[in-house]
Amino acid sequence: MGWTRKATEVVHRGPFIVLNRDAVIRPDGSSGTYEHITVDNAVRIVALDGHGEVALVEDGFYLQRRRVLHLPGGGSGGQEPQEAALRELEEETGLVAGRARPLGVIDPLPAVTAATTHRSLPICGPARFTAMTQRSA
Repeated sequence: MGWTRKATEVVHRGPFIVLNRDAVIRPDGSSGTYEHITVDNAVRIVALDGHGEVALVEDGFYLQRRRVLHLPGGGSGGQEPQEAALRELEEETGLVAGRARPLGVIDPLPAVTAATTHRSLPICGPARFTAMTQRSA
């Protein structure tokens, strides 16, 4: 890898994010600093209906200053990834699935955080996606 961490300073600690500043020795041997954040791991769920269309949710995000379409998901909240994915699917879309199949893990922002995002596919018995039902209000 080539990087050596000499020390870590916590610059800011908030309820959802920690900003760290590391004293490092870079791969070329020079000294410097590297700032990065610590956040919880996340989940995203790729929910398809009977026609192969992907369920998306729309939210207004502060940093983007616009509404954004994205896959349902969020922080894992200490749950196992598939359990968290099913919770997020129901919370954000009202869709209920019996279980989720892992699709893999990605590092969405590897230069900024070590947090990972688990991708899952909801499974609903033999009929899989067509068996997903809208939650009753």
